[in-house]
Amino acid sequence: MGGQMEELFFTIKNGFYAAYMWGIYLDEGSSHIIVSNNVVYNIGWAGLFQHYGANNTIINNVFARTSLISPPQPDDPIPDGDLRIMSTENHLSWTFTRNIVYDTYQGTNHSMFKSDYPNVSVSFNNNTNLG
Repeated sequence: MGGQMEELFFTIKNGFYAAYMWGIYLDEGSSHIIVSNNVVYNIGWAGLFQHYGANNTIINNVFARTSLISPPQPDDPIPDGDLRIMSTENHLSWTFTRNIVYDTYQGTNHSMFKSDYPNVSVSFNNNTNLG
């Protein structure tokens, strides 16, 4: 079963609870979802977070100023990235196409994309990365 999430605007300003402030959260095996034409701005952690899930399409979105806050535990071995996949399985997790990612947080071990597993299967095509 699939679905569509489009034309939404997500922003969190001056949030006091930094942990788990994700913009778009595809949870517990969300699959065949199309996430398109959204703006995710000023988010404490990842602008896009997926927990399990397969064959999701992320297209024509803007992720700006995400991952603004460091992880709540200084010894967290995997701090958030602007985009993050956690707990993957043996299939394509997402296709990320024609999106804009504007990254301003440059903390220790930070990167645009993070996964908790080294063999995650993702496809990145025709995106613009700024920052």
